[in-house]
Amino acid sequence: MRNLIFGVTGMLGHALWLRLSGDHETFGTVRGDEFALSEKCALFRKNVQNIMGGVNVLNDDDLKRAIDAAEPEVIVNCAGIVKQLPGAKYPVSSIAVNALFPHRLAGVCAERNIRLIHISTDCVFSGRNGGYIETSYPDADDLYGRTKYLGEVTGSNCLTIRTSLVGRQLSGAGGLFEWFLSHKGKVRGYRKAIFSGLTVYAMADVIKTLIEKHPALEGMYHVSGEKISKYDLLNRLRRSLGLDIGLVPDDTIVIDRSLDSTRFRRCTRIYIPTWEEMMEDFTRIASEYEKWRYQELKPAYRQATKNYITEPPFFDGLISSTKRGI
Repeated sequence: MRNLIFGVTGMLGHALWLRLSGDHETFGTVRGDEFALSEKCALFRKNVQNIMGGVNVLNDDDLKRAIDAAEPEVIVNCAGIVKQLPGAKYPVSSIAVNALFPHRLAGVCAERNIRLIHISTDCVFSGRNGGYIETSYPDADDLYGRTKYLGEVTGSNCLTIRTSLVGRQLSGAGGLFEWFLSHKGKVRGYRKAIFSGLTVYAMADVIKTLIEKHPALEGMYHVSGEKISKYDLLNRLRRSLGLDIGLVPDDTIVIDRSLDSTRFRRCTRIYIPTWEEMMEDFTRIASEYEKWRYQELKPAYRQATKNYITEPPFFDGLISSTKRGI
């Protein structure tokens, strides 16, 4: 199976590359130079010939060039502007990438009979209720949630997955896990901020199974795991990696964007691992990031922040937001 990943250096994109490239001919797109990427990041050195550089998803010629070169049977769209990126402040760029690009991509896929798997987010919901199903009204009141909702594609041969994810990143420390790993001392853990997502590695396994065993699945599906509070999730991460970081319980933030994935499980019978299983898998792979992370962008892990209580970022779907109360 030939697969093309848009956004291959992102948190989900690189995990999907890890899971797919061993068994399938897998390609990925990046905005910069592919050879410069392979110098910065060891993860892509082995198959750098399958990384297509200079691809701007807003440029139709770049889009078609990448698809012509890869000749994929399946495209997975992991590209998007998330809340903590500078571009997230600007409606034009967020609308172009999050809302319009998936539909442009779906149009090209329809012309060429390519299956499209598009990744959306639990942030299409406000988090006031929790337990959202596919037919729940998307009531997001921020730019990110609204643009992600507008970008959901559900036509023939298109599958949109709503989910929320945590995991390591190749650069930066904006996501929840990288943020936590970059601190020492004390951080706040929100006991009433409820999450039902997966690690990116578990989600990559789900997508791999969908590609291999469920080629006809299309439409909109929620993919979620066990509900867990941010406090409990960080506590699991702390124990799994033996981190010397204090967690201060905090009940000031109340938000529940949990998704109900009953329909997905019933239709696919795909097993969703428990948090214990996901953290075991995460622990096995976590040490690899010392060589995978962009060398010039490595954060100063364990920086001295003793006796300082730090506020964590909030879940925003594909990675985490740094804005309070969203």
